[in-house]
Amino acid sequence: MKARRLTGLAAALVLIALANPAFAQEEGVTIEEVDVRSAPTVSVTVSVPRQLVGQEAPDFVLTEDGVEQAVSVQAAAADDLKVVLLVDVSGSMRGEPLSAAKEAVGSFIEQMPAGVEMAVVAFGDRPSLAAEFTDNKQTLLAAVDQLSARGETALYDGLFTAASLLRTEAEEGRTILLVSDGGDTVSVNSEEETQSVLATLGAAFYAIELQSPENDSEALQRLANAAGGTVTAADEPDVLEALFGDIAAQLLNRYELTYTSAAAGSTSLRVSMIAQGVTATSVAQLIELPQEALPIIPDPPPVIPDEPVGAVDPPPSLRPGISIELGWLQTRSAAWLAFGALFLALTSLFVVIALRPKSNRQGRSTLFDDIPQRKAQRKKSALAGIADLATGFAEKELQRHDRLRSVNAALERAGMAVRPGEFLVLVASIMLAVGALGLILLTPVLGAVLALVVLFLVPLWLTSKGDKRSALFGEQLGDNLQLMSASLRAGHGLLQAIDAVAQEAPSPSSEEFQRIKVETHLGRDLGDSLKATAERVKSEDFRWVAEAIEIHREIGGDLAQILDAVNETIRDRNKIRRRIKSLSAEGRISAVMLSLIPIFLIIVIMLINPSYIGELTVSGLGQGLIIAGVISWFLGVVWMKKIIRLDF
Repeated sequence: MKARRLTGLAAALVLIALANPAFAQEEGVTIEEVDVRSAPTVSVTVSVPRQLVGQEAPDFVLTEDGVEQAVSVQAAAADDLKVVLLVDVSGSMRGEPLSAAKEAVGSFIEQMPAGVEMAVVAFGDRPSLAAEFTDNKQTLLAAVDQLSARGETALYDGLFTAASLLRTEAEEGRTILLVSDGGDTVSVNSEEETQSVLATLGAAFYAIELQSPENDSEALQRLANAAGGTVTAADEPDVLEALFGDIAAQLLNRYELTYTSAAAGSTSLRVSMIAQGVTATSVAQLIELPQEALPIIPDPPPVIPDEPVGAVDPPPSLRPGISIELGWLQTRSAAWLAFGALFLALTSLFVVIALRPKSNRQGRSTLFDDIPQRKAQRKKSALAGIADLATGFAEKELQRHDRLRSVNAALERAGMAVRPGEFLVLVASIMLAVGALGLILLTPVLGAVLALVVLFLVPLWLTSKGDKRSALFGEQLGDNLQLMSASLRAGHGLLQAIDAVAQEAPSPSSEEFQRIKVETHLGRDLGDSLKATAERVKSEDFRWVAEAIEIHREIGGDLAQILDAVNETIRDRNKIRRRIKSLSAEGRISAVMLSLIPIFLIIVIMLINPSYIGELTVSGLGQGLIIAGVISWFLGVVWMKKIIRLDF
């Protein structure tokens, strides 16, 4: 009898529960976001159960630490939503999982009201933008229908792509909806970097995780925690459509509750609602308010004086036009920029003066010269005096360190008609200019590095220029000897033959033979001038010519015939040299490419993913690896240069 009564009581309770939905449903409100930036005014965004979509606004009750608060309720607009649908299309999604995901995403797109813009991003080996932000549902559905599964899982890179799309949109309504069945395997970006991006993005984050052996639930939960979102596990692909429908209901049935808080520090919030016979309550959520509650001070009433104290002139009206902000001109960066511009201008002027051609000073100025011209001449003389002073100081320093002759020889070999002191001042000016630009535009360290790079590259440039000039002189030597031989057969003397080469041959042969002629006229022995020229241009062939002429001067003979024999030997050597150069071209090109590949890769990686290279600069081990890499690269370049350089 007692058992029958209990059974009847249970049946009655079930009937009551079925007849009264308010009794059956005691949960369902979700607190999505709490904004305390304008405390004591607090804004709470909530979503209500799915069955209330499209119904009238419910009645909300918000309690703060158990005390009911007066709230103002406003429905969140749906047209400000910006949703990125992030779909996993890796190889593990092939077949039923991807088909179910495409159906669920399509159903989600159909449920969204008109005006909601969505984008579709797929990720396998790498992320790809299937559809940009648009409210055209047909375009979105067509993009989803074309998705196919292949490759690995670049989950973090996909989230980076979604974040980059949302970062250009308004902060309100940013939403990421992710569906995946596996953990990340091939992303360039790390989990920590992805967490940081999601934390600063401020987007609503919903993740649906299909269960599979490749899952990484803990990593996905950490991403959701960083974004303040949720992760929902789906045991079977069939439930995806229902889960997407729940997320759509949350996005479309959101309300913003605003109230004035009187609490401080950690505070517990709870939101309840009653609508259409449905009662729902949220889980209590802790929020952090300022430690001291800010008093609410009403605005004081305006004070209107009984009598005016005195006449006050109205402010002058501003002329309509363009407003220019000049605050930046007072910053340190602007001062450095002005200093750099002034320095570059002075440096350019100094370079022009240092490399000026020597003027003809035979003419005298007359009393009828124009006064402005005389002022300009005095200014030019003052600047020229400064340049001469700096040049003299540089030459003294070179002479004190026994480097004057070596620098002068390098300049002569390169064919540069400047004094060693002028060249040193010019290099120092370029170093300071490049360093100042690096200091202004980059950092002081990079500015110093750029200045040192200039100091390192100038000797290489000077040596390269001298080598090219010497090689060109050697190529022209055969024609020059033929011209000298023809001049000698015509009855001219040796100096006349040298003068013919100086007049007829192209540069640099004309310059070198002209120097031989001038030195001989000034009293230097012809043999010494020829040997000095051979040493200056680093030409073994011309050294033979100098020795042949010296032998002829001692023992006599037909100099034209001797020069023809030497010319034939030199032409044969040049022919063999060109053949060797052509046969070794592949090795030289390979050496150049192998030398440039590390530099090219570093530049590309810095442009694509700067943080990947940046990790090497923040630790002692990374800095040591950078130094070791630079040393290894330098040794490799020197080694390859030794291999491809053939002595002949």
